[in-house]
Amino acid sequence: MPISFLSRLFLLGRIPANIRATLETEDILIEDENVRGWVVFKDFRAPGKRFKHRAEGFAGFIVVTRKRVLAQAFGRRVINILHEHPKAALLHVDLPEDGRIEFSFEASDFHDDRSGRVIVGFKTEKAAEFLRTLTAIRA
Repeated sequence: MPISFLSRLFLLGRIPANIRATLETEDILIEDENVRGWVVFKDFRAPGKRFKHRAEGFAGFIVVTRKRVLAQAFGRRVINILHEHPKAALLHVDLPEDGRIEFSFEASDFHDDRSGRVIVGFKTEKAAEFLRTLTAIRA
């Protein structure tokens, strides 16, 4: 699915060279760049922010290495967790339909000063491959 002109101009959906170098040392298992995605906040509270329901679209990327899951949107990281981290099990992965993968979590599980549900989704043809890869790693 095409991304916006501004996203392409500022390379918001691409993996930056310095991050790619680090990820390659961790052995990239699967990746997808320039994908459309969305972040949904439900009953979300953080210092200076309160959302009953808010959804934002973005262009970003998602990468699974032998060590971590990394996803970036808006030019910043929205998911960055090591597989061996105790809280990695709190990151739920779902395929709501073909070509869509969603990661969801309670904000309070990862930040003491936040609450509410956060859903980060990606529209990618590799959605099923991402789920298989993550399931194999977690087994």
